[in-house]
Amino acid sequence: MGIDSAIDVDAAIQPTPPNDVPDREVIVEAEHQNWAEAEESHTLFRLTFDDRLGTAPPNDPGSKVGRVLDVGTGSGIWAIDYGEEHPKSEVRGIDLSAAQPTFTPRNVKFLIDDLEEPWTYSRPFDYIHSRMMNSSIRDWREYIQNCYDNLNPGGYLELNEIDIAPLSDDGTLKAEHSICRTVGMLQEASELLGRPYQDVKTLKAVVMEMGFTDVTMQHFKWPTNSWPKEARHKELGVWNNENLTQGWEAICMAPLTRALYWTKNEVLVLMSENRRDFCDRNIHAYFSIWSIYGRKPVDVDVARVDSNEETHEGNHKEEYMDGCKTSRTLHMRRFEARKSLEWGYSGGGRWPDRVEFSAEGEFNWCTVPVQKLSKERIWTWRIWKIGFRCDGGSKIEIVCRCWDNALQTQPPDVRTAWNRGLQVTSYCHRILVYSIVNNRQNIKARLQEFADKVISFAPITVPLAFSSQSRDEYEEF
Repeated sequence: MGIDSAIDVDAAIQPTPPNDVPDREVIVEAEHQNWAEAEESHTLFRLTFDDRLGTAPPNDPGSKVGRVLDVGTGSGIWAIDYGEEHPKSEVRGIDLSAAQPTFTPRNVKFLIDDLEEPWTYSRPFDYIHSRMMNSSIRDWREYIQNCYDNLNPGGYLELNEIDIAPLSDDGTLKAEHSICRTVGMLQEASELLGRPYQDVKTLKAVVMEMGFTDVTMQHFKWPTNSWPKEARHKELGVWNNENLTQGWEAICMAPLTRALYWTKNEVLVLMSENRRDFCDRNIHAYFSIWSIYGRKPVDVDVARVDSNEETHEGNHKEEYMDGCKTSRTLHMRRFEARKSLEWGYSGGGRWPDRVEFSAEGEFNWCTVPVQKLSKERIWTWRIWKIGFRCDGGSKIEIVCRCWDNALQTQPPDVRTAWNRGLQVTSYCHRILVYSIVNNRQNIKARLQEFADKVISFAPITVPLAFSSQSRDEYEEF
């Protein structure tokens, strides 16, 4: 057979029915990456996607997208290009290390963040882009669920991933070739490090299971060198060969030395053998690239509460617990909550001057009007109600603080603290609100596990409760 051979073009769309970084065992180490390698990989994707930045609709010409998140942004080149092509979009790129350039478009910002920590973004996104994260993710289900929870209804998630094992359609790539041996060791090492390489095709089912609709998967091929006859794939092969010969070592060095205890020199010898195979035009090998995207339903289950603020005098415990129960309602369809989340304030000799809350991780604060009470009741327990939105299957953290007339914020046990002459000046109350869509199979199973173990789904902690008191009653106490 000749050196040049035809490559089977398989890009059929498969629609479905309606720097201070922790010591992570990531496969590609930041110190082994450089801008040139990132640009080569980025160019490969643009060539593959016909000069688009992705296959999902937010990459269509003229598409209007609000907030965009680029996960594992690396050099930041994708985020920068997207920001330049969509100047009205707000683009955020996150990574464990700061490897991005200093000068970027005004609408592009980069953050050092760990995607395996709780996601606490102030607002949801309209498009989440994830590329080349295989063997950097410990739990893909949790990762995709986090993406779902942090998308606006109608928002898109796109995963562009590579299968680590190269293939050949004509059998010219054999098991005895050094790159096949290396890939086998990479797969073993990734499992030992707790971040195994995924069969990317299986992620489509996970995306669907998490609730995405209109899920689409496309398959592309990156030849290992210029062996294809067809011009487009020959060009892809030229770029990929440069990418492999320059960047393959960065992929292999960390797992082989950390998990399999190879020496650096042993890895370098193996890399030399791999480069020889990658450049052999008699080996008609290619890497599979999979592009998967899905859309969060527009009519996603949403819990809403009344946005009117109210102030009450009365039994604090009864009112507060009713608010907590409402905020934790299990729901399958849209509903209107009868009461909003509530909290109380006890004067302790002082009275409230300003009440604030944040449902965006303390990024934005809203002021709740304080109703003036009679002199007799000015320092009594009060209840405030706030309105917030919590998408089905997600969680939010309500942070509230009440400044008194001495510009102090209230601690949890205000009576005990202040009666001892203590002063607390920077305390916030935090309330986690979970919204559960219990018609999902995995959620049903989890709830059944709670029921089997007789574990209550009620709030674990409750606030201190004091009845409303007059000034005379307080002084007598």
